[in-house]
Amino acid sequence: MKHLYNCILFRIIPVIAAMMAFAGCNSVIYDDEGDCDPIHVIRFNYDWNMKFTNAFPAEVLNVELHVFDSNGTLVRVVSEHVSRENAADYNIELRGLAPGNYSFLAWCGTKDSEHFTINHQGVASPMMEHHTCRINSLDEEDDVNGHIRQDIGRLFHGRLDNVDMTADEGRHEHVIRLKKNTNVVRVVLQHMNGEPMDKDDYIFRITDSNGLYDHNNDLLPHRELTYHPWVIKSGQAAFHPEDQPEGGRAAAVSGVSAVVAELTVGRLMSDHEKTATLTVHSRDGHLILSIPLIEYMLLVKGHYYGEDGHTPMSDQEYLDRQDEYPMTFFLDQSHEWIKTVIYINDWRIVRDTPTIH
Repeated sequence: MKHLYNCILFRIIPVIAAMMAFAGCNSVIYDDEGDCDPIHVIRFNYDWNMKFTNAFPAEVLNVELHVFDSNGTLVRVVSEHVSRENAADYNIELRGLAPGNYSFLAWCGTKDSEHFTINHQGVASPMMEHHTCRINSLDEEDDVNGHIRQDIGRLFHGRLDNVDMTADEGRHEHVIRLKKNTNVVRVVLQHMNGEPMDKDDYIFRITDSNGLYDHNNDLLPHRELTYHPWVIKSGQAAFHPEDQPEGGRAAAVSGVSAVVAELTVGRLMSDHEKTATLTVHSRDGHLILSIPLIEYMLLVKGHYYGEDGHTPMSDQEYLDRQDEYPMTFFLDQSHEWIKTVIYINDWRIVRDTPTIH
């Protein structure tokens, strides 16, 4: 009899526990505890890069998440730093939102940064379509054209629309994919005859009107920005004999002098009406080179493929995924640019009939 009692008790206890759990999530008695309230978790994925892997833990330092209701009205802003300790598992838990559909807009890299401003026109609670992010020019705010002389760091944009948040219990995860809006352009000048080069003899500039973004991450009309190098240095570089023009005397040179300039620029758009331009002058004002930057960057796009591994990337996908652009230009004995050969992202580009000056 005792054995039968124990057997019945053993079978009944799990059923009672399950009934209590069910009652706890649906009974008024437990509503105030909130243990079964729905939890919506926002995670972030930055795999829109050339390695197709999530680089969020390594690259994103902070997040500013804007939550909009179904009418496009801002209802909440969450702004947080991302510590290296929790970056791999970083998420934002959203509690207390009324059931409904929501859209999310994320700007990452803007928190406590002097280089970026969200809603620079001072609108406290903008509708989604009025939401903007601006790259700031810090030293000449009143100038017609802005000048940026520092490394502005990393800026990311992400958006997720029409998320159903009507569940009455449970944990629900939603992922926002990020795109990086900033790019490092590394310009290398190499002298073919081995003559020493002084970094102070050259002036590097990139101009573009790409400093104001809307909620879709598209460019808005804005003044032209001039990006200046945040570091310029001189050094020695390896020489590639195949780059020497026929008849040149530098074929025996095993190393050449070089000047390297690094500039950080905003998002590059393939269909932007204002063409980004890279110029290099000598200190005495002589124009060494002036090129349409995006056209040159896209010269190597054909070597890269999309996520399926065989479909070539579109122009814009390449510009968004690639965030570093090393470009090497060669100077001859007269300090003129040898237009037939350049290196871009380690790819050697040979132009038989150069048309760009």
